[in-house]
Amino acid sequence: MHHITRFIAVITATVLLTACGDGSGSGSSTGKLNLSITDAPVDNADHVWVEFTGVELKLQGGAALQIDYFAGDEKKIDLLDLQGTLSEPLISNASIAAGTYSWVRLKVNAESDTLDSYVVLNDGSEISLRVPSGSQTGLQLNTPFTITAGGVSNFTIDFDLRKSVTDPVGQPDYILKPSLKIVDNSQIGQISGTVDPSLFDESHCGADADGSTGAGAAIYLYSGSAATTGDSGSADEPLTSALIALNAASGSLEYEIGFVEAGDYTIAFTCDASADDPESAEAITIELAADITVLVGQTTSHSFISLLL
Repeated sequence: MHHITRFIAVITATVLLTACGDGSGSGSSTGKLNLSITDAPVDNADHVWVEFTGVELKLQGGAALQIDYFAGDEKKIDLLDLQGTLSEPLISNASIAAGTYSWVRLKVNAESDTLDSYVVLNDGSEISLRVPSGSQTGLQLNTPFTITAGGVSNFTIDFDLRKSVTDPVGQPDYILKPSLKIVDNSQIGQISGTVDPSLFDESHCGADADGSTGAGAAIYLYSGSAATTGDSGSADEPLTSALIALNAASGSLEYEIGFVEAGDYTIAFTCDASADDPESAEAITIELAADITVLVGQTTSHSFISLLL
């Protein structure tokens, strides 16, 4: 796959670190934390802007740690810029207590009828993005993770916007619900490949392979080999997904999935992603599926080729 490398400037934000509680269990050992954010895409938006105001982490048996950006230094990030292997730092080289943390919470400004966080739709319209109870619970991820004493721990929080962004009937805002996972960057690989343009003919997606892939084509990734492949609202929903884009230099239709934990997976091609509502179960059609294995630090390649003559 031809990669167009994009450099993301890493600016270490000035943060205010304050421990809440009595400090019990925090100990004297510390480690360095780097925490970034990445995204799996959504179909009907050009931009999903979220304004982050800080991060809160809860040490097991100890204090909650607040890492807050000063007023005016909030991080406004377009999550749709962070697909594939791209990410953006939220915390850079912060020295915190070593140990196991029970949860992490992303603190955001996302109020009703306010464009602090917002979605830009394909037609250019801007709609406010609200996080229910955002000022109290924000986007909380209740997955334990460990900061190594004397070491550097690198984690990435992976949004899945296809499951996270919803448009409730009768409400003025889009809703951003927590659909997050945290991955240890030392335990991940990535997946990339191409898609046969003939899969966009009338026998499959019914659209021309002109790079727009407007018929709702996407790549879905499921846990385990020979997995049952369902839609985003079912009991067999995908772990994550990727859109397909035209590489102007090579002329190939390509996809990329980053930050995948090492293991066995089923990867699938569907034409029905645009009709996949995470709030309900739909009968989507999987055109092709295959078993793949992801290894730490490596790129697993898989190309989707039409089996029709």
